[in-house]
Amino acid sequence: MLIQGWATSRWNDWITKRIPRAKELSLHQRQLFIFPSRSGLALLGLLLVLLLVAINYENNLVFGLVFLLATVIVITVHLTFANLYRITISGMHNTPVFAGETGAVALRLTARSHPRYDISFANSDAQGLVPHVEPAGSAKVAMAVKPCKRGLFALGRLRVESDYPFGLVRCWSWVDVCQPLWVYPRPVTPPPAEHSDVVSMTKRRLSPSRLGDDLYGFSSYRPGDPIKHIHWPSVARGADPQVTVLANDSGDNPLAINFDDYPGVDLEMRLSWLCARVIAASRENLSYSLILPSGSIGPNSGADHREAALMMLAQFEWLPESLGGDDE
Repeated sequence: MLIQGWATSRWNDWITKRIPRAKELSLHQRQLFIFPSRSGLALLGLLLVLLLVAINYENNLVFGLVFLLATVIVITVHLTFANLYRITISGMHNTPVFAGETGAVALRLTARSHPRYDISFANSDAQGLVPHVEPAGSAKVAMAVKPCKRGLFALGRLRVESDYPFGLVRCWSWVDVCQPLWVYPRPVTPPPAEHSDVVSMTKRRLSPSRLGDDLYGFSSYRPGDPIKHIHWPSVARGADPQVTVLANDSGDNPLAINFDDYPGVDLEMRLSWLCARVIAASRENLSYSLILPSGSIGPNSGADHREAALMMLAQFEWLPESLGGDDE
């Protein structure tokens, strides 16, 4: 195990120096490696046997077959190498996902001259295939990933590989051009005893309005009141007719989603609860603020505010000194 770890470390250091990380990389001879595939090795073994047979029996027909197949291998080497040579690979922006959900890491391939075929990308976390790239055109490949942890998910180095056209030779490289993928906390609804949404939302100031969405209360029916506002269950019970009074949120007391609402709770679970509250508030189109030890945002509402709040949760770093020591 020690020897394997040492060899892996040396290999990573060497490949990093030879092919450093970049936002965009054009593959040249220095970045490409080529070697016969299993089928190619089998064909080479067959050629060796045929060559020995031809020499032993001085058979010109077998000699011709050996030279013909050897020529095919040589041509295949050039074609396979040219399929990756001078192709440009660049990372694209990735849409953030929640922890535990399937997301995608995207790459763009650009071919400057001739068409390219069957270029694959793979590592231990993802894989993808580009079947065709037009000359002087580009193609996109999206590799599915499923990050389990909140924060910045880096796909790392990918093996870009091709055995086009005959599968006899394999040409490959190790590239690190993927843009990172931000992972939001996994939303988890807080337990009823810990859920402070109800308490916070009752502090909102409501004002009566005919166009409101919230129930403000009831009042006695007066001639001219809209029939659709009559509270029919009370009429059915034999009580005097009542009319429902609607209200609007005046917005004077916006919802505060505070990190300190859950002292003593595990950090990731706490962030998951806050994430669920942000999503719930955004779904209800409420004005809310997110308060973390590292900073705050809001009060505001809307899709942009939601994404900014979720990104704050994704980027939050563990700073025990800023938490007052309540989670130690």
